[in-house]
Parts: sequence; structure tokens; C-alpha cells
Amino acid sequence: MSFKHACVIQVLAEYNRSVVCFENALRIQPDFDAALRRRHAVLCHAKLEAVLETQHRSLVMLIDAVSCWSENFVGCETAAG
Repeated sequence: MSFKHACVIQVLAEYNRSVVCFENALRIQPDFDAALRRRHAVLCHAKLEAVLETQHRSLVMLIDAVSCWSENFVGCETAAG
């Protein structure tokens, strides 16, 4: 049950809970290769998602900074022209 439960939770993107369930399945059956691989995949996916979210925030800040700079630059150019 832990493996199937973990798979459902994984689909819902509740990574910490699914890892715990995969680990429970591995405690019951340590040689359960599918549970080991899915646990590893969940950990990788969670890490990738966190990195992508950080990158997205950085890009949004950069876009905001460029927009602000552009607005200020255009304003200065118009005033001088």
C-alpha cells in the first residue's frame, strides 16, 4: 500500500510525503527497485523544481530592473531631445 499511496501523492506534487511513503515501502521490501527509483526521481524532481522557481524569481527581478531602466532612459532621452 505504501508504494501505491506514494505514487498517488507524487502525482499531486507532494514530494516530501511521497518520499516518506517510498521509504516506508523500502523498509518493508528493501530490494523493491521500483520504489527506490521512484524515490530518487521524486527527490530529483523536487530539487529541479526548487532551482527553476529560484531562477524564475531571478528572471522576474531582472525583467523588472530592465523595464525600470528602460523607462528612465527613455524619459531622459525625451527630456534632452
